[in-house]
Amino acid sequence: MKRRLILKETIEIPYVQEGLVLYLDGRDNLKGGTWNDRVNSLPVTLYGIVSHSAKGYVFNGGYGILDNRIASLISNYSTLEVLVTRTSQTYYSDPIVADGLTSLRMGIGPHYGDGTINTTCIQQYMTQYRGTIPTNSLTNISVQYPERKLYVNNVLHNTEGTDNYLTLSDNKFYLAGRNLSGTTEGYFIGTIHSIRLYNRKLSVSEIQQNYNVDKQLFS
Repeated sequence: MKRRLILKETIEIPYVQEGLVLYLDGRDNLKGGTWNDRVNSLPVTLYGIVSHSAKGYVFNGGYGILDNRIASLISNYSTLEVLVTRTSQTYYSDPIVADGLTSLRMGIGPHYGDGTINTTCIQQYMTQYRGTIPTNSLTNISVQYPERKLYVNNVLHNTEGTDNYLTLSDNKFYLAGRNLSGTTEGYFIGTIHSIRLYNRKLSVSEIQQNYNVDKQLFS
C-alpha cells in the first residue's frame, strides 16, 4: 500500500507524490526572503527584480538559487516539471530552471531566444521541441531523464534517445534565467507557478494527472 504524503502545513498535495523530492508552489508567499519548497523546506533565495502574484512568482531580471542540499535527493532517473507563463522572449538563452551555470545536465529553458524548448538549456543539439514556449499563456513542461522525454502540455514531443547520466555541476539549482555569463542579459521574464522534481520517471498517466492539477490550480 502506497502512503500519501501530507506536506507543508498538513495540506494534502493533489500532485503525484511518490518520489516527489521538491515542490515549489507559486501560491506560497515569501517567508524571510525565501521561497520554501513543500517537501523538505529547502529554501530558494530570490535576487533582483522578483514580485509575487496570487498564483506565482513574477521574474523580470531576477533569479533564485535553491539550497544545495537538493543534490543529494536527485537520482539518474528523474522527472523535472515546470508550469510557467512567459511574458517576453529575449534573444539569448533564458533558462527557467537549471542545475548550475556551466556544464548543465538538467534543466528547462528556451534556446537562444527563438522560443524553442531546450531541455539542457545550452546545448543546441539536444533541443527537443521545435515549437515555442508561447507568451501570456500557461505552459506545462515535463522532462524525464536520462532519455530526456519531453512533454509540453501533456503531449510527448521528442526523446533524445541517449542515456546521459545526470551530474549536478555545482550542487545548485538556479531558477528563472541565471544565464551562462551570470549577467542580466537574457533573464527569463515571466511567472513561475510551480516546479516539481521527482527521483523517478513518471508514467504517462501520472504526467497527465499533474498536468490536469496544474490547470485546475492555476488557470
